[in-house]
Amino acid sequence: MRRFALYVMLISFAAPVASAQRYAITDLGAFTPTAINTQGRIAGNLDGHAYVWSQSKGLENLGTLVGGKASSAAAINDAGTVVGMADGPATVYGVASAAGLEWNCSDMNQAMMWTRTQGMVGLGAVGIDPTVYGESWCLMISYANGVNLTGQVVGNDDFSEDTYLDGILWTKSGGMALLPFAPLNPYNNRADSINDSGSKVGIAGCCAVLEAGHAALWNSEGLSDLGTLGGPDPEDDLYCSEANSINDSGQIVGWSTVTPDTYDTFPCGDIATANGGVPVLPVHAFVLDRSGAGGAMQDLGTLAEYSSSQAYKINSAGAVVGSSGNTLEWVYPPGRPMLVGGHAFVWTAAGGMKDLNNLISSRLGWVLNTATDIKGGQIIGSGTLHGQVRGFLLTPIR
Repeated sequence: MRRFALYVMLISFAAPVASAQRYAITDLGAFTPTAINTQGRIAGNLDGHAYVWSQSKGLENLGTLVGGKASSAAAINDAGTVVGMADGPATVYGVASAAGLEWNCSDMNQAMMWTRTQGMVGLGAVGIDPTVYGESWCLMISYANGVNLTGQVVGNDDFSEDTYLDGILWTKSGGMALLPFAPLNPYNNRADSINDSGSKVGIAGCCAVLEAGHAALWNSEGLSDLGTLGGPDPEDDLYCSEANSINDSGQIVGWSTVTPDTYDTFPCGDIATANGGVPVLPVHAFVLDRSGAGGAMQDLGTLAEYSSSQAYKINSAGAVVGSSGNTLEWVYPPGRPMLVGGHAFVWTAAGGMKDLNNLISSRLGWVLNTATDIKGGQIIGSGTLHGQVRGFLLTPIR
């Protein structure tokens, strides 16, 4: 009887440890990974060029546009199509009443798509009337932030020194269209992700260029304001949020402020960093499942020692990855989600938020700072190995 009781006690102590998923880590070197597909192919960047890494081929340089010098990768779909940004000759296409008009630029930083059959092609940008502003349109920047399996691409352009951000959908047939704007705040939105059914998420609202706005969903029903973790905010002047990723089940993740901006009259202006990157208004990661719980955002909280968190991606099983820390890093020019500096995390409904540093061997010399994508159980991100900045791939240990 005593032996049986001891056995039960040992099982009870071992159970929590056994239930925590552990990971093996692959060092990706100086390569910075941004996205991974279900085949384990990883898109990312190294020395000013877009690359794809795979277990069988290692790093493949995707090169640049003809006449260009640089490229960067933001996303990859399961067909191996990579999208991002590159410089080179570009066309700005007219929209609305100016449809059919265009302006050709000898060089512009623009959204790009790469496929193995076609190589890298520029996607250009859109303008109200390219023939009126002429060469000024060539100062525009456009970004491709997400691509789905059907080849639809989403992103944004940035015109007039960050005054306007326009969310864009590029279709597989080569067409492009502006995404609908928030009624109160036209000409400021950005699309960050698209799923295989064509639903798109991002941010819309006043000064989205400065991350001030609300998380947004574009689908067959039009544009939906997804709200914030802070409560009702019909004027977009108290809280800010952004949706970074949507999976094929329609689950959405991103970040939101949790306390109101009462520091100045600029909407969420004090989300910006101060005092070494510490934000006045901390942000929290969220997950939103519109099929249940009334469609309300769920606050994922933060890792114990930190005040902010950011969710970057969600996989088909609802597992979320991101980072939690005390500092925010703004990516400039705007076109990518802001970064939270600290430790990488994985979140599941069953296990809550876990520091990925606690799920690898502590003897390896790694500090995992951010996790940027998850497919199946594999996670990618960036950190340091013995103090040197490196990319990593985590693979579950069965």
